[in-house]
Parts: sequence; structure tokens; C-alpha cells
Amino acid sequence: MVEWRVAKGGTAVATILRWIIENPDPKTGESVPGLEGQVLVVSKVAEKGDGKGCVAGYVDALANPDPNTIARKVADEVAPRFRCGVDQATFHGTRGDKAAEPNNELPE
Repeated sequence: MVEWRVAKGGTAVATILRWIIENPDPKTGESVPGLEGQVLVVSKVAEKGDGKGCVAGYVDALANPDPNTIARKVADEVAPRFRCGVDQATFHGTRGDKAAEPNNELPE
């Protein structure tokens, strides 16, 4: 499920989506449910005319007691002024050991 964050006036500025991270067992390389992580991914919505939307921040949903509140704050305060292709998305709040390293590379 996607949560849309909307600015005054009704313009969508960001989305929040929960990603399930499959972390492989270091010994076997197999995916293990007990090692799964959950990350709330905050994305900036493309603005009319620029066509650029991108990930603006991450929140470890397992390492923070109220991750949705943190993600909403990132969506409302960071995403609207985030510069896609210039700024780099970072984790907000506590980052635990089950949150994967972000991949900030865009495909060519």
C-alpha cells in the first residue's frame, strides 16, 4: 500500500512505501525470513515540467518505535525540497542491521 503525502492546495509531493528486504544467510546464501528487514521508502513525486521523481529518504521500520511518523516527517519536510540527481537519499532515525545498503545508482 502506498501512502501519498499532499501539500496544501492538493498537490502530491511524496509517497511512502514499505519495502521488504530479503537478507541472505551469510553461510548458505539462502533467503531466511528471520533476517528480513523492512524499510519505509520516501519518494519525491515528479513536479509538473521537470519530470523528476526519486527516492528522498529511508526509515528502518524495524529499528524505530514509530517509523511511520518519521517517514511522514521526511515526506513533508525533506521530499519537497529534495533535488533529484543532486541530493542523496539517506536513512532517518535509527538504522538497524537488517536494513540493506541503499543503491543510489540509476540505470543508464
